[in-house]
Amino acid sequence: MSGIPARGAMDVRGNPSRRRLLAAAAVAPVLAGAGPGVAAAQAARQRGMLPVPTAEADWSRVADVLGRTGTMVDGSVYRVRFARQDLPVTTYGVRLFLGSYAAFTRYGDGRTLLMGSLAVTESELQHAADALHTGGLELTAVHKHLLAHEPAMWWIHFHGHAGDPLALAHGVKAALAVTTTPSTAPAASRPEVDLDMAAIEEALNARGVNDSGILRFTFNRRETVTTDASCPRPRA
Repeated sequence: MSGIPARGAMDVRGNPSRRRLLAAAAVAPVLAGAGPGVAAAQAARQRGMLPVPTAEADWSRVADVLGRTGTMVDGSVYRVRFARQDLPVTTYGVRLFLGSYAAFTRYGDGRTLLMGSLAVTESELQHAADALHTGGLELTAVHKHLLAHEPAMWWIHFHGHAGDPLALAHGVKAALAVTTTPSTAPAASRPEVDLDMAAIEEALNARGVNDSGILRFTFNRRETVTTDASCPRPRA
């Protein structure tokens, strides 16, 4: 009866619980020999390293590269905006005010985390994506915000982690350079939000921010999110 497998082999293949048990048994000696130092490092990596406090002056060289200053958020995130006032974007006749941003935060090991988003036209999309790749930045998402834009628009989300924040800034600058994003920041303005802000804030149980005439809300995740053993805080 050579066509019938041995009982032990059948049990292992047919029993998921036994398969998991054998896998755990195989890994256990490796973990046991790792020592408390390695286990502690693994636990710290899972918890994630928190950003260190910084001030706007700490990012002056980044501002020089990008050609404009940013603002501090939560005492640790340096956020730089790039308004696309060059584009009169509409959706079903409604004017939209779009922009890109790059957010930098520093960690205790001296490394800098970058997260951001580029608002680009369809004709700029491939050029901007190529520039980000060439600059050593990773693309984490390419998507649309609405079903219809005129002109057609896309958003590219990007990510970088390096010891030199200027290298990250140069990657962002190169991507912006292949778009028609204005090289200088627009004159400071804060038009009123033509909405019942109090009613919206009450409904959402959150405080909004007047972002150039747009009522913007940010909702943080409750769980700990890590990337490259760091807890990111850059916000949209």
